[in-house]
Amino acid sequence: MDTEEMRKQSKVVYDGMVNSIEAAQMYDGRGKGVDVYVCNECGAVYYTRYKDKGVTPFTIHCRKCKMGTMVHKNTLTEQFGEIIGMTHKIHNWVRPSFEQFMKLNEGAKQHVLQGGLLLDEELEALDEKKVDIKDVFNKIQGLLDSLQDTGATFMFMTGEGRFVISGDPTSIMAELTIAMVRYPIVKEMIDTCSKKFDEIKA
Repeated sequence: MDTEEMRKQSKVVYDGMVNSIEAAQMYDGRGKGVDVYVCNECGAVYYTRYKDKGVTPFTIHCRKCKMGTMVHKNTLTEQFGEIIGMTHKIHNWVRPSFEQFMKLNEGAKQHVLQGGLLLDEELEALDEKKVDIKDVFNKIQGLLDSLQDTGATFMFMTGEGRFVISGDPTSIMAELTIAMVRYPIVKEMIDTCSKKFDEIKA
C-alpha cells in the first residue's frame, strides 16, 4: 500500500471518529470549569479546560521541573476560572486537526482515535516550522557568491542584543548559518537580500 493510499485510509478513520464524538456516551467537560493539575515533585500548578469534547488523562508530566508527575487535583468553577485566567495561562484540551494527527506517533494516534484530546501547547509544537539546514546553507552560499571579492559586514539586532559578522565570504559562512538557525529574523533578512539580488541580476 503506497503512502497516499494509507493517508486516505487514515482520513476516513479520523473523520469517522470526529463525526461520532458528539453522540458518544462520554463525559463532556466543555463549560464545566478549569481543571487544576499539581506536580507531586515541585508543586507547580497547571490549569486546563476542555475546548473540545473528549478524553483527557488524569496525570501529565510536569511542565516546570520536567521530572515530576502532575496529578488532576480538582476542578474550579468557570467563575473561578475567569479569575485565574487573569494571572495564569489556561491551556486547552483540543482535538488535533487531521494534518496534526498525521504528525503524531502511533501511541498518540491511538489515543486520539479513542476520543483522546491533546494540549494546545503540544499541537503548537507540531506546527512549528523546522529549519532546513541545507536550504539555509544554499541561500547563504548564493548571497556570499554575489559578494565575492568585495568583503562584507553584517550587523543584526536581536532580542539578545546586537552582533556583527564581518570578513570575506568564506570566513563568515559558518557564522551566518548559525545565526540563521538561531534567529528567525536573520533568516528573514537573508531571504529578503537573496530576493533583492535576484531582482538586480534579472
